[in-house]
Amino acid sequence: MERIASALAVAVRTGCIAYVYLENGKPVRWGMSRKATKSTQNAAQIVKSWLDDFSPDLLISENSETAYSKGVRSRQILETIGELFETADGLNVRLTRVQSYQNKFQEAKALAQKYPELKHLCPLQPPIWMPKPRNLSYFEALSFVEQLKAKPSK
Repeated sequence: MERIASALAVAVRTGCIAYVYLENGKPVRWGMSRKATKSTQNAAQIVKSWLDDFSPDLLISENSETAYSKGVRSRQILETIGELFETADGLNVRLTRVQSYQNKFQEAKALAQKYPELKHLCPLQPPIWMPKPRNLSYFEALSFVEQLKAKPSK
């Protein structure tokens, strides 16, 4: 990851798609779209605009074929993003999500410590009957970056 100048990590969750754009391993831009989850066409249009804005060297997303905990629409959107990434300039990596922490909130807290630029977005865990905050999406995208860093090079 150190040899890569810029990376765009994208995460899909119910109701939103989030990205974190990194330069030299540091987050410099991040954003989220709720509209992108309405259809695969919306997702393609919005993710394409992110690619045009940033022109990253590395494109990271979740593998739709191993996203077992995602719903049908989320998997379709992941597949659309993967296809879009394949046609874009830059190295395309699709990962199987690995949960390295007891829950997503602990993961977000740990990643917020590592990436203080996003600390203000770290959500508190709501009561069990409340929906999970959308800000978790940023940390899911960062988890892909961390997972790639931890992967041994061949």
